[in-house]
Amino acid sequence: MMPAVRRKPAILFRPASRYDAPVETTITLGPNVKALLWYFLDLCRLRATPQQLPASRALLLLVAGLSLLAGVLLLQVARVDATTAVLESGVDLGLMLGVLFVSLGALRRGSRFLQTATALLGSGALFALLAIPLQAMLPVDTAAADSSGLSGVLLVALVIWNMLVYGHILRHAFDVQLGFAVGLAVLYSLFSFLAMTQLFPMA
Repeated sequence: MMPAVRRKPAILFRPASRYDAPVETTITLGPNVKALLWYFLDLCRLRATPQQLPASRALLLLVAGLSLLAGVLLLQVARVDATTAVLESGVDLGLMLGVLFVSLGALRRGSRFLQTATALLGSGALFALLAIPLQAMLPVDTAAADSSGLSGVLLVALVIWNMLVYGHILRHAFDVQLGFAVGLAVLYSLFSFLAMTQLFPMA
């Protein structure tokens, strides 16, 4: 009598932290949803790296959708109309992916795109969700600005934390020092902000 063969469950994260894994066209989440959430929490605490993600187009599309939704919700809280919020979030997402794709390709690290993009978008979505209640506490006009002191300070702290996490991700993607990578993240954020204000000027 042959022993029963145990089927291994779908694994979300590989044991080895490497960028040279084959691209996965599909991915099974199931019970790994909790592992994925814990991964992004650890990533935001600088305890995980983008190499630990599978190079999966399906996962990138899933995380991109969540990032888009989080961005739309944040802009809605900031009193941006729904249509503009969707357009602005979509353009911002596309701009980030485009710049990342071109930059990695120029440095012959194009194989790292899927994992790096997934890490950036997933962590960005978490920060957007954290910013929603803080943004909601900000006053509509400047007359009540004094009451927004704490939420304003927390938003600034959240932005700094976000830049640090982005720098952590880019450090691994581009093989550079953390300080330099944080500088890249800040420069891109300024570029993105200027581009968005030109394309979607505030009323």
